[in-house]
Amino acid sequence: MGEKKHCHEHEHHGVHEHEHEHEHHHCHSHGECCESGCSCGHEHNHEISKLSVALSVCAAALIGASFLPFVANSVSLFYGALIISALLSGHEVYVDAFREIVKLKIGEHFLLLVAVVAAFCIGEAREAAAVALFFSVGEIFESLASARSEKSLRKLTEIKADTAHLLKDGSDYETVGADEVKEGDVIVILPFERIPADCEVIEGISSVDASAITGESLPVEASPGKKILSGCINNQGRLSAKVLKAAGESTASRIVELARDNAARKGSSEKLITRFAEIYTPVVIIIGLIIAIVPSIITKDWTKWIKSGLVFIVASCPCALVISIPLGFFSGIGLASKNAIIIKGGTFIEKLAKASVVCVDKTGTLTDGKLDVTDCIAFNGFMPQEVKKYAYLCEKSSSHPIAVAVRNFCTEHGGEISSLKEYPGRGVEIVSDGKTVVCGGEGLMRSVGVEVEGKYPVFIAVDGVLAGAFDIESNLREDSPAAIRMLKEVGIKKTVMLTGDNEEAARSVSEQCGIDEHFSGLLPNEKSEKLKAIAAEYGSTIYVGDGINDVPVIAQSDVGVAMGLGSEAAIETADVVLMSERISDLSKAIKISSSTMKVVYFNIVFALGVKAIVLLLALFGHAFMSLAVFADVGVSIIAIVNSSRLLAKRMDRKKSDRA
Repeated sequence: MGEKKHCHEHEHHGVHEHEHEHEHHHCHSHGECCESGCSCGHEHNHEISKLSVALSVCAAALIGASFLPFVANSVSLFYGALIISALLSGHEVYVDAFREIVKLKIGEHFLLLVAVVAAFCIGEAREAAAVALFFSVGEIFESLASARSEKSLRKLTEIKADTAHLLKDGSDYETVGADEVKEGDVIVILPFERIPADCEVIEGISSVDASAITGESLPVEASPGKKILSGCINNQGRLSAKVLKAAGESTASRIVELARDNAARKGSSEKLITRFAEIYTPVVIIIGLIIAIVPSIITKDWTKWIKSGLVFIVASCPCALVISIPLGFFSGIGLASKNAIIIKGGTFIEKLAKASVVCVDKTGTLTDGKLDVTDCIAFNGFMPQEVKKYAYLCEKSSSHPIAVAVRNFCTEHGGEISSLKEYPGRGVEIVSDGKTVVCGGEGLMRSVGVEVEGKYPVFIAVDGVLAGAFDIESNLREDSPAAIRMLKEVGIKKTVMLTGDNEEAARSVSEQCGIDEHFSGLLPNEKSEKLKAIAAEYGSTIYVGDGINDVPVIAQSDVGVAMGLGSEAAIETADVVLMSERISDLSKAIKISSSTMKVVYFNIVFALGVKAIVLLLALFGHAFMSLAVFADVGVSIIAIVNSSRLLAKRMDRKKSDRA
């Protein structure tokens, strides 16, 4: 969480658990997930398959009709084959068109219906069938592209367990639906089962595969006192665990819920195109009618100008924009999710692409929460080696992160321990070689009558006399220096660290990472004020944090980014979540966003450019229906394929970027 406060304000063995053992809640990617989870994919593919077969029949009918004049001179057979082709290939579109009419809404399906009927009326039966067929082919391309995008997002629904084992008397358990599990229940998690709810292990030792949640391939230790997340898989031993949150409120459920909710969040370009189409379509129909009627009255050439009006209407159909722009954002979000980056909507893709400054928190963001002793101080005539010896004896059997850090720092020492007394959450007292040694935080020292000097998280007292202290800091994340360098490579103009930690610690981390500027000793409201000043000078801002004290700044920034194992409040507020816990993935998110926006802008310019050419030709009576079909369906297919290219991209991580 946020910034590490010096542990003198807390008790020894409790403070770092509070700071570093986060409740692990995750949000996930943008995308429409159906209630039935994965089954939607099979149904979706089945529908595409049926439509493909139908269109194959339609294409055969169209081709057969084209050869009929050479085989049999039968007008009725010719028109019959074309009518069958047009009806079969476009029947779903026609149904949608009539729904639009009932709702007094004019959309692209209505435009297609008008074009097909009018083409038959003026004797262009072959082109009418071709328009219906090619439009439906375009819909298949759209469905295939959407299915491909949804495939990676749909996997989210697989991380929810269906059942849970409620512990009964002794070692027996009762299997129930996962949704029946409540906070406070004790459940049994068997080997190779998916964890149904966020819980805390109370019995058993195992390892947990958390790759579905965090993207990390290395297993996580699960032992008494450890928190484990729903959606992870128990690798080996049987565990008993106390449920911390009901299954419906646990990590896996929240991921799926957020994936559904975020589907409604659109980028401003996407909204612009939707509004544009709603106004654009009726205007196009009016202009098409004018082109068809006015010149026909003047020239008496009704066939030519009605056809020109139809060409204008078909060519101006906005489906290329309406389909490809949202699909571009959707594909970008899908690509990000494949790389363990959750972007909660298209609007944040736009903002990521144009951001100019990145501000970062220190603890839990640039540092990883793992602890190292940075200094050992001796007092009252004791030698550092003596302090290390006593500390090692006190901490040698403890698995607490602070104890492990102290033990790793101290040289292994022999010595008999005649008694040991634990102060839960505060420290330990031992008797060794006739000396009473107390190891703990400032609060424990005061409670046993020892006056401390300085502000340190761990003190050592021998026979009531202060002997020494240890200063402890979080480790710098391995990828933090590379992450800052990579941000500059993708166009970020300035990097700033905003931290509540002291100046010395802030300066050290800033220099190691190559950060342009840092500000230390900031309270949450002061961070917000500082961010506001930075935004006023440099423009669009990204803020990366993981703690509750980062929430106001995350909310204030143009793009708030949370680390995947940060506090629940930070993840809820953030617009982007780095599930891998690698801050270097932020530059990857920016690159994905930039690529997405390039695709979106190309689709807009390309679609409008081609349509403008065809519309000008139609205005002067020189365009023909097949050209109009290309301006609509052809451009749509090209734009869809261009958008789908995003999902085929690989965002490989360089060795230097790996944590």
